[in-house]
Amino acid sequence: MLFRSQVPAHYRGQGVRVAIIDSGAANMHQDLIKITRGYDVINKTQGSGWNIDTVSHGSHCAGVIAGLDSAGGVRGFAPEAEIHVCKLFPGGQISQLIDALEYCIEKQMDVVNLSLGGAEPSEALEQQIIRAKQAGVACIVAAGNSSGPVQYPGSSPNVLTVAAIGRLN
Repeated sequence: MLFRSQVPAHYRGQGVRVAIIDSGAANMHQDLIKITRGYDVINKTQGSGWNIDTVSHGSHCAGVIAGLDSAGGVRGFAPEAEIHVCKLFPGGQISQLIDALEYCIEKQMDVVNLSLGGAEPSEALEQQIIRAKQAGVACIVAAGNSSGPVQYPGSSPNVLTVAAIGRLN
């Protein structure tokens, strides 16, 4: 297993475009201040809203991916990557997830982080995932949080699904 501390210091994500489709990202945090691009999918605005994260999950993902190497914080895997935040939660629907992926295709993202999942597959979403893949957008998706079968879209053959296992106590 490769840990963040084992990533060579000169691998900083320069030239890579990453989208985080989640709950937004609080870019007022000292480790997220370089994140200046985003799209509030629910309100259909790029100017504001995407940088308000009431549940903190998107901010957490943004820190893991692009946290600055500041004195008081942690270095993300790619602190020099160009990050775009697509705020989908709370309240997002499949149709808005499709819109978020459209934004990613239009903005020519290299990688999209999707820390989400549900029980039922969606043919419309699957078609958009295929469009993204054909456009060169790699969709990295969580297996789910259910400790059961892999959730959709993690179960799609057109994404790269990630999971973790551990031992309680």
